[in-house]
Amino acid sequence: MSDHRFHIGDVVEFTNRHVVMPVPSEPCEILRLLSTDSDDPQYRVKCPGEGFERVVRESQLTALDGKAEKPQA
Repeated sequence: MSDHRFHIGDVVEFTNRHVVMPVPSEPCEILRLLSTDSDDPQYRVKCPGEGFERVVRESQLTALDGKAEKPQA
C-alpha cells in the first residue's frame, strides 16, 4: 500500500478533468484519507460550491501550494 501524499485540510485542485462526473474549476479540501489497495491512494474531498463530497484518486489531484510531496521510504 502506498502512503498518502496529501493530508486532511490540504487544499488541492483537479488535474485530471476526464472523469465521469464534471469536475469543479475551484479548489477542494481534503476531508479524509481513504484506505486503498493500489499505488493510487484515494481521498474524500469537498469543493465549496458543491453540496456533496467526492472520492478521488491521488493521480487526479495536485497541491495548490506545491508543498505536498510523497514521504521518502
